[in-house]
Amino acid sequence: MDDTNGPQIDVEDLKAFPKKVAEVARRFPDIDQIILMAGSGSVFDFKDISSSSDTHIASEIATNVTFPMIASRLIVPFLISRDQPAQIVLVSSGLAFVPFPIYPVYCPAKAAVHYFACTLRGQLADTPITVTELIPPYVDTDFDKNFRAQLMERTGGKLKAMPLDEFTEEAYKGLQDRSDGKPKKEVGVGTAATRAGIWWDAFRPVFEQYGVSTMNS
Repeated sequence: MDDTNGPQIDVEDLKAFPKKVAEVARRFPDIDQIILMAGSGSVFDFKDISSSSDTHIASEIATNVTFPMIASRLIVPFLISRDQPAQIVLVSSGLAFVPFPIYPVYCPAKAAVHYFACTLRGQLADTPITVTELIPPYVDTDFDKNFRAQLMERTGGKLKAMPLDEFTEEAYKGLQDRSDGKPKKEVGVGTAATRAGIWWDAFRPVFEQYGVSTMNS
């Protein structure tokens, strides 16, 4: 694509979503991969009401959960209308599978993204759209720059972040993998891949019992 500067989107401005998605569809009619990766997380304690606020919690949920759901609602009809293979990538986290008390909102929010990827994948199983869940581990970014010292203190310094370039390389390789002729349904990176695998091993029999085994390969 020559025009690679997409529109700016405020993930909390829900009223602007339809117009922004329409703009993307108009400017990039042949787009076949859309990555929804907005993320926000913070460390706070529900025992200390001053450590957070109602607005803060609502904002974190809006960024992590509401945005990918509303965006998908608007994007899916456009991709279906193209009648061509396409891929929606939803970015969760290895913490979707670990209820880490340090992140009392981020962990359940990313768990919601994981389940949304599963259910959306099931709904789109009879379309040419692949729903891929990208599951990062703890990556060395500015995501936790404001509370990394606090995070290390609470975990005894046991957390080891994956270098950003290493994560980017592995994630890109997984998202481009077409070894079975189509995009992968799940791309777990580093320790996050292990956590996701354990989850699927535990719950896949239940999904198959209820006829929803299409949620993963």
